[in-house]
Amino acid sequence: MNSPVRPLLAAAALLVMGIAPALAQSTIRVALVSDITDEGQNTPVPTADKPVFYYAKTPGYVISGPPLAGETSPRTPYVQHLLAKALAARGYHYQATGKTPPPIVLLLQWGYMTPALNDDLTMANEQEMQTLVMGTSKLEENKFSSSVGALYDAARLPRYYVTVTAIDFTAFTQKKKVVLWCTRASTELEANHLAAVLPTLIASATSLFGTQSSRPQLIDVPVVAAEGPAAPAR
Repeated sequence: MNSPVRPLLAAAALLVMGIAPALAQSTIRVALVSDITDEGQNTPVPTADKPVFYYAKTPGYVISGPPLAGETSPRTPYVQHLLAKALAARGYHYQATGKTPPPIVLLLQWGYMTPALNDDLTMANEQEMQTLVMGTSKLEENKFSSSVGALYDAARLPRYYVTVTAIDFTAFTQKKKVVLWCTRASTELEANHLAAVLPTLIASATSLFGTQSSRPQLIDVPVVAAEGPAAPAR
């Protein structure tokens, strides 16, 4: 009889190398939300003939809550490459610091969140997980309506995620963090792997970079095929 451990070890090896195993399903349900802060209201918005340049910092693979056995991150250059392509499609282009610094720094982060339960079964990271799914806006609908209830339910389940956060470059050079906007995409863990869903999460978030969502969304999106090992983004 074949050991179930062998497929898991093989998948883990692919994740480390930056090669994502294929997903069996054709769609995944993604939570999408993007917020512009008060400080970010006048942040430049890219247009077809006037891109916005950014300097990138990569917090990279970050988890919240109890760790998952066997789960790991694909190589950082692989994820940077995917994000750089998506940002360029939206009009954001990487620029190293120089005589004319870019207006923003983009913090690139991915990983997973799992509920961290206290002794009384409340969630220690409840607010963090709700922000991942619903952003910072206050939902006007009743918490127990079906649409809003689905968002709260999603925020209680383990989730893979990717976030892109824009901060002010000048403040960054003064060791201050002034957030201008943040785009978040996440999906339930189910039977997936982080590397397998990252291309879909990034593709889903692309159109929201630098925008304000009208409301958080839970939508079924087509699975994006993963690329092979990628070089560092430039």
